[in-house]
Amino acid sequence: MNYLNRNRNLILLLLSSIINKFGDVFFDLFIIWEITIRYNNIMDAVYLLSGSILFRAVLAMFSGIIADRFDKKKLILFANLSSIIIILSFAFGFNYYISNVNVCLLLILANNVNNEIFYRSSLAMGAEFSDKLTFIRFQSMIGIANKIIDVIGSAIIGLLIALIPYSAIFLLDVLTFICSSLFVMQIHYVYQKRNITMHRKHIFQSVIADVKTAMNYIYKKKYFRYFTLIMFILNLAYGFIPNILPLVFSAENNNSMTFGIIKSAITLGSLLGLLLVAKCGNKVSRLFKISMIGCAMCMIFMILPVNTFLLVFLFLSYGFFDAITQPLFSYTISSIDKDIRSRVLGGIDTIILLSPSIGMFMGTVIMQVNHWMGFIYLAVIFILAFLLMCLNDNLNQLEVKDAGSYK
Repeated sequence: MNYLNRNRNLILLLLSSIINKFGDVFFDLFIIWEITIRYNNIMDAVYLLSGSILFRAVLAMFSGIIADRFDKKKLILFANLSSIIIILSFAFGFNYYISNVNVCLLLILANNVNNEIFYRSSLAMGAEFSDKLTFIRFQSMIGIANKIIDVIGSAIIGLLIALIPYSAIFLLDVLTFICSSLFVMQIHYVYQKRNITMHRKHIFQSVIADVKTAMNYIYKKKYFRYFTLIMFILNLAYGFIPNILPLVFSAENNNSMTFGIIKSAITLGSLLGLLLVAKCGNKVSRLFKISMIGCAMCMIFMILPVNTFLLVFLFLSYGFFDAITQPLFSYTISSIDKDIRSRVLGGIDTIILLSPSIGMFMGTVIMQVNHWMGFIYLAVIFILAFLLMCLNDNLNQLEVKDAGSYK
């Protein structure tokens, strides 16, 4: 009965997360779409996106601390309610807000706070409800749903802008967060309050102590040191390949369609990879090592002269191999001590999210010097991650065998 109840909770949390993601995509894309179309200024849209990404990197640690300190169910409901308030404020002041890109950025950043709180809280709650294998599958399902939403979100919001008034779009967005909250309210979750005595004047010291706790946990445990190092190195490639590499090929062919086709191929490959993870995600180390070899081979083959069909196939393959690293993330999350899980995960994310921008800069500079050197650089990153995985005994033999025990 307890097992069934936990699975019911996971299903409700999964549905809530999917609907919440749809609402977030609606809000962000609507603002960016409107600014781009109204003022024909793509740089403003880039400004909003880059500002949003950097801000979420900063939020990673602190949202994890919040998720560890308070009732996760109440935090999720609070995040949804705050998103509703932001959307309604934007709706009532639409003409003013949309004409001021800095105000739009502030609204997006405010909503990012809600996104991070929702994400950290739901992640930690999901890990509490499940064993490692179940959590891997749970994360895989969320990943599949998010990929689908990312692909269709832009098309849907564009269609809605053309067909219905703005007020109806805002109403639909509000309804997504209300529906998300209704699913969360059905979750049976008993919050175990941390035994913390904290006065207002000690809040800052307490936050610093939490940051130190997370960083010490990562530093002292060899598994987490290696995991963080591997992810930091991999993000040098992950920041460049899906964001910049399609632009390189698009510019070469002088065809904007190439960019869209490559991005779609990566997404489709990711969906196929996540479907495989849902079936055999227990083979954690094996899938990761296959992923690294596969990604490296894709980069090496791109050195060769290829036609459009083969290029699309290589990017689809890259998306597939990239996606099958997901079990390592899920396994690591479920392995962190329950009481500090969100803080440690926030600390890891804060570190590894520093490398994508470095990777984009380095990759672009190397590509400008020589294309084949750029692909070798990317292949070396994946090979290095493969070797680091093999060098750590704990990481090298990860496999989830027991699906019946809960942490």
